[in-house]
Amino acid sequence: MTARLFRSIPRRNTSHRFHPHLFLSALTVAASAVLSVLVCSPSQAQPSSLTGTFFKVPGNHPDFNRGTQDSANVSGLVETFLGLNGLPVRSNKGKTFPGPNPPLGPSGPITDVNAQNEILWWSDSSSITNHAVFEKTQITLSPFAFDDFFPDGQLNDNTFLRAVHFQGTFVISSPQTVTFISNVDDELFGYVDGNLVIDSGGIVHRPIVTTNLTNLAAGQHKLDLFYDDREVGGAGFHFSSNVTLTATASAPEPASLALLLPILGVWQFFGGAAKKQTGIASRNGKRRVHPHFR
Repeated sequence: MTARLFRSIPRRNTSHRFHPHLFLSALTVAASAVLSVLVCSPSQAQPSSLTGTFFKVPGNHPDFNRGTQDSANVSGLVETFLGLNGLPVRSNKGKTFPGPNPPLGPSGPITDVNAQNEILWWSDSSSITNHAVFEKTQITLSPFAFDDFFPDGQLNDNTFLRAVHFQGTFVISSPQTVTFISNVDDELFGYVDGNLVIDSGGIVHRPIVTTNLTNLAAGQHKLDLFYDDREVGGAGFHFSSNVTLTATASAPEPASLALLLPILGVWQFFGGAAKKQTGIASRNGKRRVHPHFR
């Protein structure tokens, strides 16, 4: 009788049971798809972006706030190549300007350098007392047009002045002319593949500068922009290009992460449920764990 009753009970249909490990696998695929769209899409489908490493420089830094301006753009303060640590290298002119035995001029001599003559306005490794201080790193989207470009929390540049190292890449499918248009207060040194292409040095009321790189080879190229505000009274950074720039960053932008939070929250919730469901004790008292969670 007992056996007949046991046989009369229909078997449970497990085909529609909730399987946490399958749900988590699906979430993994979905999250990967979202990241691929937000981070790995072709640059042509995205606005230009640059990764900026921001520093704030004290107003009493020896190379800043000398109280006067240059009469015109001062080119040649840096070498035509980047240094071993990826920073602009002070040239002999930058070391001696404005003369062979100079008094302090508006933009020279440049004194805050390391043993390799790399300028340390975009680094917090300087040994001088009033050195640059790291502020933040962030991805900046185009348009790159910033007036009152002061350190965070400041309404002016009386206390600290800003220096930023922007980095990005761009790809061209065939040799072509690449154009950069810049207008900054105060200085901008730009490098493509480590070679100087924008030399806007000096403390001066600067006009718009157009830089044309003709017959640049096809392929991917790296862009480094070193901006600084070296004199109180205003700060600005305006930059554009005829190619799409892509920030050199491995992490998704904050906005992208915000879109992923709902998915990650559901993942965490069902991940906890999955651990509870797969951690059922077996008849011999040992914990049974599904192979997907080992």
